[in-house]
Amino acid sequence: MIRVAGLALLAVVPALGLVVYFYLRDRYEPEPRRYVAAAFLYGMLVLIPALFLGRWVTGWVDPEWRALSGVWGRLYDDFLVAAAVEEGLKWVIFGATIARWREFDEPMDGCVYGATMALGLAVVENLYYVLGRGSLELALLRGLLSVPAHALYGASMGYFIGRAKFVVRRKNLLYLVPLSLLMPWIFHGTFDHLCNYRTSIWGWGALVTVSLVMWVFVVIATGWALGRSPFKND
Repeated sequence: MIRVAGLALLAVVPALGLVVYFYLRDRYEPEPRRYVAAAFLYGMLVLIPALFLGRWVTGWVDPEWRALSGVWGRLYDDFLVAAAVEEGLKWVIFGATIARWREFDEPMDGCVYGATMALGLAVVENLYYVLGRGSLELALLRGLLSVPAHALYGASMGYFIGRAKFVVRRKNLLYLVPLSLLMPWIFHGTFDHLCNYRTSIWGWGALVTVSLVMWVFVVIATGWALGRSPFKND
């Protein structure tokens, strides 16, 4: 029982820590905590339809082809069954609910809500894998790489949605809205695919490199968003 509780704690703490990190990054006009909690809950609930939709997408192709086609089968699983389903559902829910909140009143809010929503999904997924396998090594690995990766997918989605919401030139919506889905989808699919090659040094190197690239992008994006806060000089 103590081991299970410890593993559950390791599965949850990284996600909560990252929620706090993104919340504190919004230093000019922090979001009400109840809204942050709601975004986290939305992310947790996304995993339910994602499981059913993922199974449906998996059934689009012959199981034997997925098992025997090598890299193509893995690409199908990583970019369509996992990334497209999860990011697509988050994108729809974000656009239909969070993006319309009155408290979403500056570009940085998109990064905060996007990361928080993604971390809600990540914490449920993490509990499933970590408790299902009962592995301390897996808990540490996912806490260092997979959970932060989910936060970065969400932050990149929220960044572009934030830019789209407060855009001055409406023609910019033609690329900002598609990028709000395309960027997290590419990040997610690429990260998941590289996880297949963790047994090799180059695979680990590629995975760490992609993680760093995502972090650099999100740090730059949040810096841009903070610089355009209407509350900056209040």
